[in-house]
Amino acid sequence: PGIPKLYVDRDLMKNLAPDEPLRHQLEFVHQRMGGTIACEVLLTPLTPPPDLVPRAELLRRAADFEDWLRTVHPEVRGVMGITAGVEEMHRLMGGPSEIPNDDRQVAQLLLLLGSADGDYCDQYVATDGSSIRITVRFNLIGSREHKKILGEVEAEMGKRFEGLADARISGGAFLLSRSSDYVLATQKTSFGLALFVVVVLIAAWTRELRLGLLSILPNLLPIAVVLGVMGWTGTAITVTNALITTIAIGIIVDDTIHLTYALREELQRVHAEALRPTVSGRISRNAKVNAAIERALLGAGRAVLVTTLVLVGCFGVYYFSRDRGVRVFGLLSALTFLVAFLADVLLLPALVKVWPASTKLREIVAME
Repeated sequence: PGIPKLYVDRDLMKNLAPDEPLRHQLEFVHQRMGGTIACEVLLTPLTPPPDLVPRAELLRRAADFEDWLRTVHPEVRGVMGITAGVEEMHRLMGGPSEIPNDDRQVAQLLLLLGSADGDYCDQYVATDGSSIRITVRFNLIGSREHKKILGEVEAEMGKRFEGLADARISGGAFLLSRSSDYVLATQKTSFGLALFVVVVLIAAWTRELRLGLLSILPNLLPIAVVLGVMGWTGTAITVTNALITTIAIGIIVDDTIHLTYALREELQRVHAEALRPTVSGRISRNAKVNAAIERALLGAGRAVLVTTLVLVGCFGVYYFSRDRGVRVFGLLSALTFLVAFLADVLLLPALVKVWPASTKLREIVAME
């Protein structure tokens, strides 16, 4: 039930303690720069202007769009573009503080503005007049909030500039929101590939396809439990803890291989003993199967227990990190290894009993 509640978010400020120097530095820069994270809206006319000057219609729509951006969300810290300069220049020339309707008048205002502050014009207008740029600065928020806001911006751009210009978004905020989705998508692919390779290797090593298939559940269960805990506790998937799945599967499979191989060896011994009938018959053979599982757990199980305790201790050290994201990663990793140990020593033997994975065990069951 917790897995459907998972969401992706990268919020640096949430991970930093209130007294962390880096947090204070980011807030200092944020307050004085009007937003440390920005996105860029690029408007390219569908019909390039012949005189290399943006058309009045495009600038007027851009001005209206900038007004809308300032009110779309409280986390929008500032909106900057060429339209503010054109409006101010128009006011200085005795006109109202707005974009004129006449293309020639707009061209003259841009010429005057470029003469007064060429760097400002170059920042928001392409040298060939092929496009203009709008900069939108945000407060210090996470990628999830960025994605929500940018979704609204993209939808509004499509309506406001339809048939006039090609509107696109780029910049830091855009890359932040897209990279989070990309990390999640690639982690799903890498985890699925890793799980497939694990099943193939276990099946090839033990020469038992069913044993390889049975190993899927003990390796999936720890990941499912941890993802469920993240969903229940409202812990976001970040770049850091998204690595848990692939790291855990690589470590967990080592314990699974030890136990499956030990089970196979012990069941082979049981098969050899089962070929020699005893007085107790069925009960003796069942007891031998249980004894084989017990011997496998006492042998390989002890090594798996020690390995698990070492891993829990090593990853548990991350709890003392000042970065909340690293602390969460350490705790979730430790939980994953504990659940994996329980799945290997409790679930895997039970699955072998319920659905005999070993050919030798199936022969024993058939003899009864």
